[in-house]
Amino acid sequence: AYWNDLLADLDEAPVLRQDTGTSVEVGISLDAERTALLLDSCQRAFGTRIDEFLLAAFGQALTGLTGRSISHLMVEGHGREEFDAQTDVSRTVGWFTTLHPVRLEVCDDPADTLKSVKDGLRAVPDKGIGYGP
Repeated sequence: AYWNDLLADLDEAPVLRQDTGTSVEVGISLDAERTALLLDSCQRAFGTRIDEFLLAAFGQALTGLTGRSISHLMVEGHGREEFDAQTDVSRTVGWFTTLHPVRLEVCDDPADTLKSVKDGLRAVPDKGIGYGP
């Protein structure tokens, strides 16, 4: 039921854009000071993890590209984090990779976008290990 609800507003229509025949590559890099702010101060200020912060920014970029305020995408997890108190993976070798959908909703206020993404990611049952076969 969780996954069906998550995907209830999935828009599978292709995003239409005009092909201008040219491409543009945009890249950014953060210096040590800005990286430290991102990894420490921003997370402390908003109570977020780095993946939540980056996915909120990615959602905003997708909205700018597609014009849609809601995006769905698949995320991958390494499966080594604790997801229930009964399963101990500390004496195992390898990964338990998970792949599951997430819903990113971009709001007018970036802080609201961050909260929405944070709440959505933290609501994923068992870190996504139950999605799919």
